[in-house]
Amino acid sequence: MPKKRPQGIKASDLVGPIVDKLATLGKEHRAAPMLEEFIFNKTELTQNGALESGHFKRVGDVSSHMEDARSVFLVKHVFSGLVLVQKVIHKDKNPDVLQLIHNEIAIMHECVCPEIIEFYGSFLGSSGEDVNIVMEYMDAGSLDSLLERVGRIEEYPLGIITDNVLMGLKYLKSERHVIHRDMKPGNVLVNTKGEIKLCDFGVSRTMGTYQTKAMTFVGTVRYMSPERLTGQPYSDASDLWALGFMLIELATGNYPLPLNGKDVPPIAELRDPRHPSWSGPITTPFEGVPVMELIQLILEGPEPSLPAGPFSEPFRNFVTITSRRKPTQRCSLDVAMAHQWIQDSRAAKLDMAKYFLGTLQFDPEPFESDEEDEEEEEEIDLGAARAQGVGQIKNLD
Repeated sequence: MPKKRPQGIKASDLVGPIVDKLATLGKEHRAAPMLEEFIFNKTELTQNGALESGHFKRVGDVSSHMEDARSVFLVKHVFSGLVLVQKVIHKDKNPDVLQLIHNEIAIMHECVCPEIIEFYGSFLGSSGEDVNIVMEYMDAGSLDSLLERVGRIEEYPLGIITDNVLMGLKYLKSERHVIHRDMKPGNVLVNTKGEIKLCDFGVSRTMGTYQTKAMTFVGTVRYMSPERLTGQPYSDASDLWALGFMLIELATGNYPLPLNGKDVPPIAELRDPRHPSWSGPITTPFEGVPVMELIQLILEGPEPSLPAGPFSEPFRNFVTITSRRKPTQRCSLDVAMAHQWIQDSRAAKLDMAKYFLGTLQFDPEPFESDEEDEEEEEEIDLGAARAQGVGQIKNLD
């Protein structure tokens, strides 16, 4: 007799906590409309029982790469018509990989926050070999794809994005007691409703154990903090390093460190897809850069900073205090959230829905795979790195 297939997490099981959260916040809270829609959608999804493969019809391929044993599809729920994203992760016998999958499902299952991607449930595929995670569809893509469309992101839209990222990180730290550990542009999603949300929690670590020294690299090396690269204890200050580092890239259109022996290019021109001279999306030139060379640049290269250009002094200061090489010299999450640049960005009262929509004018497929990221998301033995003369333990404190 065949074994009964596990039904996964029912979306209806998650409605109760969301209702409680909405009651606590009140109908006038800025998050109330999102939570009400979330409750409605979850209820719709469970009218026909626990989620399973037959409930969804694939209507698009959100990410075609398979190197990390997963693929992401745009799907329609056949009973409600809801358009969602289905991440298919092929099960691995490696216990570390299984733990990453478990981490992502567990954290998404518990999160109820406007700045965190909405999780609708999970289930095993019909063969029992695939784990399927169902989440909301963010129709303007990631910050990676946004950067490719516009060349660089202007200061105040970037400030609003940063404000939302900080609120997401604060929620993860204060209420879920985790740090993200893989902050990068590809893990910040946006939509044409003007929402900005964090995703991809497979590498998140519980705050109670984050002081354990990491002997392997988990996450994307490109945005990894010096203390993590050298195997020292780390905290949410590592997420702030990644944030400050990627802000320079998003504001200038260029990775902050010189690659392939070349100087960092000048600040990119603003690009408007509606303009006749627009030549299409651009990519950061990471091709051919060895991982060990990248690590050495982060540890020993110039400390990241904004170049001369059209940037306010508060923005420059924010980048400086979040991306200092020594973790004890970086600001805290609370200081970052109260920073003058964040206040100025809020005061600008930008219509982010209009901004994100405007960037999609000539980009019918905002979600694109980032194969360079996947190449760098390899697990590297710290001892092997040191044997090559890279990543020597330094006193960063």
